[in-house]
Amino acid sequence: EGGISALDRFLGETTVRAEDVHFIMDTSSFVKLAPVPGHLVVVSHEIKAVCVVIRGTEVRDKHGKSWLPVDVMADLAAESERFMGGHAHKGFTMIAEQLHHMHLERLQHLMD
Repeated sequence: EGGISALDRFLGETTVRAEDVHFIMDTSSFVKLAPVPGHLVVVSHEIKAVCVVIRGTEVRDKHGKSWLPVDVMADLAAESERFMGGHAHKGFTMIAEQLHHMHLERLQHLMD
Protein backbone atom coordinates (compact mmCIF):
# COMPACT_ATOMS: atom_id res chain seq x y z
CA GLU A 1 0.00 0.00 0.00
CA GLY A 2 2.31 2.71 -1.28
CA GLY A 3 5.21 1.77 0.99
CA ILE A 4 3.28 2.35 4.23
CA SER A 5 4.10 -0.38 6.73
CA ALA A 6 1.47 -2.29 8.68
CA LEU A 7 2.78 -0.61 11.84
CA ASP A 8 2.49 2.88 10.33
CA ARG A 9 -1.09 2.13 9.22
CA PHE A 10 -1.96 0.85 12.70
CA LEU A 11 -0.43 3.86 14.46
CA GLY A 12 -2.18 6.21 12.05
CA GLU A 13 -5.57 4.68 12.81
CA THR A 14 -5.28 4.40 16.61
CA THR A 15 -4.16 6.41 19.62
CA VAL A 16 -1.39 3.89 20.38
CA ARG A 17 2.14 5.36 20.39
CA ALA A 18 5.08 3.59 18.70
CA GLU A 19 6.80 3.10 22.06
CA ASP A 20 3.76 1.16 23.29
CA VAL A 21 4.15 -1.51 20.59
CA HIS A 22 6.04 -4.37 22.25
CA PHE A 23 5.92 -6.96 19.47
CA ILE A 24 5.06 -6.90 15.78
CA MET A 25 4.70 -9.71 13.27
CA ASP A 26 3.47 -7.94 10.16
CA THR A 27 2.66 -10.99 8.06
CA SER A 28 1.48 -14.52 8.72
CA SER A 29 3.93 -17.35 9.29
CA PHE A 30 4.25 -20.80 10.78
CA VAL A 31 5.65 -20.98 14.31
CA LYS A 32 6.45 -24.51 15.50
CA LEU A 33 4.24 -25.87 12.69
CA ALA A 34 1.21 -23.83 13.82
CA PRO A 35 -0.28 -21.01 11.74
CA VAL A 36 0.18 -17.56 13.28
CA PRO A 37 -1.40 -14.48 11.66
CA GLY A 38 0.22 -11.08 11.59
CA HIS A 39 -0.30 -9.42 14.97
CA LEU A 40 0.89 -6.81 17.45
CA VAL A 41 1.23 -6.72 21.23
CA VAL A 42 0.50 -3.20 22.44
CA VAL A 43 -0.24 -1.32 25.62
CA SER A 44 -3.27 0.93 25.29
CA HIS A 45 -3.19 3.66 27.90
CA GLU A 46 -6.55 4.90 26.63
CA ILE A 47 -8.37 1.73 27.72
CA LYS A 48 -5.76 0.69 30.32
CA ALA A 49 -5.10 -2.71 28.74
CA VAL A 50 -2.45 -4.90 27.18
CA CYS A 51 -3.82 -6.00 23.81
CA VAL A 52 -2.94 -8.64 21.25
CA VAL A 53 -4.18 -7.16 17.98
CA ILE A 54 -4.65 -9.83 15.28
CA ARG A 55 -4.85 -9.05 11.59
CA GLY A 56 -7.56 -10.88 9.68
CA THR A 57 -7.02 -13.11 6.67
CA GLU A 58 -4.46 -11.65 4.31
CA VAL A 59 -5.73 -12.55 0.86
CA ARG A 60 -2.49 -11.90 -0.99
CA ASP A 61 1.17 -11.88 -0.09
CA LYS A 62 3.06 -8.61 0.31
CA HIS A 63 3.76 -8.60 -3.45
CA GLY A 64 0.05 -9.00 -4.24
CA LYS A 65 0.64 -12.29 -6.03
CA SER A 66 -0.92 -15.18 -4.11
CA TRP A 67 -2.84 -16.44 -1.11
CA LEU A 68 -0.84 -16.91 2.08
CA PRO A 69 -1.09 -20.62 2.92
CA VAL A 70 -0.84 -19.86 6.65
CA ASP A 71 -4.08 -17.84 6.63
CA VAL A 72 -5.84 -20.29 4.33
CA MET A 73 -4.95 -23.22 6.60
CA ALA A 74 -6.40 -21.46 9.65
CA ASP A 75 -9.54 -20.49 7.72
CA LEU A 76 -10.07 -24.05 6.45
CA ALA A 77 -9.89 -25.54 9.97
CA ALA A 78 -13.54 -24.58 10.19
CA GLU A 79 -15.08 -27.18 12.47
CA SER A 80 -16.30 -26.07 15.86
CA GLU A 81 -14.59 -27.10 19.08
CA ARG A 82 -15.05 -26.42 22.77
CA PHE A 83 -13.26 -23.28 23.90
CA MET A 84 -13.45 -21.26 27.13
CA GLY A 85 -16.87 -22.56 28.14
CA GLY A 86 -18.37 -22.30 24.67
CA HIS A 87 -17.49 -23.18 21.10
CA ALA A 88 -15.17 -21.57 18.57
CA HIS A 89 -13.80 -22.00 15.06
CA LYS A 90 -10.95 -24.54 15.34
CA GLY A 91 -8.61 -22.31 13.31
CA PHE A 92 -9.17 -19.50 15.82
CA THR A 93 -8.49 -21.76 18.79
CA MET A 94 -5.25 -23.01 17.21
CA ILE A 95 -4.14 -19.41 16.75
CA ALA A 96 -5.21 -18.39 20.27
CA GLU A 97 -3.24 -21.26 21.79
CA GLN A 98 -0.15 -20.46 19.72
CA LEU A 99 -0.28 -16.75 20.62
CA HIS A 100 -0.70 -17.69 24.29
CA HIS A 101 2.48 -19.77 24.15
CA MET A 102 4.37 -17.11 22.19
CA HIS A 103 3.46 -14.17 24.41
CA LEU A 104 2.57 -15.41 27.90
CA GLU A 105 5.75 -14.11 29.57
CA ARG A 106 5.62 -10.80 27.65
CA LEU A 107 1.98 -10.25 28.60
CA GLN A 108 2.64 -11.06 32.26
CA HIS A 109 5.56 -8.62 32.31
CA LEU A 110 3.53 -5.85 30.66
CA MET A 111 0.66 -6.33 33.12
CA ASP A 112 2.92 -5.98 36.17
